[in-house]
Amino acid sequence: MRKKIEFLLIQASQLIALYEKNNRPVPRDTSKAVQRIEWIAASLQKAEVGSLFSVSDNLSNKRQKEGIRNKKHDADKALYDSLIRENESTLETISPSSLARYVPLLETPEK
Repeated sequence: MRKKIEFLLIQASQLIALYEKNNRPVPRDTSKAVQRIEWIAASLQKAEVGSLFSVSDNLSNKRQKEGIRNKKHDADKALYDSLIRENESTLETISPSSLARYVPLLETPEK
């Protein structure tokens, strides 16, 4: 999931850079969509820091965490894999320009 969020952040920065390159102001909805993406990324990063299941590249830690997760959820690995695939496919369809339509509905929390 972290890779998907990083990809969204890259897309958002490219979108802002494109407006700056063309000397055009960033539309309010686009700006708010980018802020929303940044807020979501910060929220996920904050959750990872204090989480038992924080992201780790260490393979032994990953196996250990997966074992804990499976014990907690009755070892339903098929359900877990299905949910992960569904979440990843949903994140792949999101882009800053697609979020811009929903900005009036989703106000960015104040920092």
